[in-house]
Amino acid sequence: MKKKIWISTSVILLILVLVGVNVIKALNKENLAVKTGSVEEREITGNVMVPGTLSLSQEDFIYLDPENGEVSEILVKAGDKVVEGTPLLRYENEQLQLEKEQNALSIESSYLRINQIKEQIDDLDDKEDDLEKQVGKKEAKKQIDAERDQLEIDLKVADIEARQVLLQKETLEKK
Repeated sequence: MKKKIWISTSVILLILVLVGVNVIKALNKENLAVKTGSVEEREITGNVMVPGTLSLSQEDFIYLDPENGEVSEILVKAGDKVVEGTPLLRYENEQLQLEKEQNALSIESSYLRINQIKEQIDDLDDKEDDLEKQVGKKEAKKQIDAERDQLEIDLKVADIEARQVLLQKETLEKK
């Protein structure tokens, strides 16, 4: 029984000590003083160092196109400002030059063919006049009409061929 008294006394004493300590702390608590200030507007500056690569947002690269030939002349320098449509370089293409010369010969040949057919039509008119004197107007017209129709068809075909060659010339010039 003595043991129970000692334990209960110890517990009560411990409780009293804890309550006493808390009361003393509460009484000794100091009032905290708060210092306030006013808001000022200032610009904050600072440098941020970030690793990375800087590149232009609208940068275009022009690569050599061997199909166009060899570069004969570069028309701009590094750092030049260019606008859209400005030629940057000039190519020299021997194959293209040969095609242009061949095209020029084809155009000339087409015009010669057209002129030849026109002369044949004019000669046909003279032939018709001579034939009228020999066999009469109706008979001469019958004989000449077939030839005239064939020559007019040949003239239209030669004209179409000439236009095709001119279109090829425009295509070569764009290249």
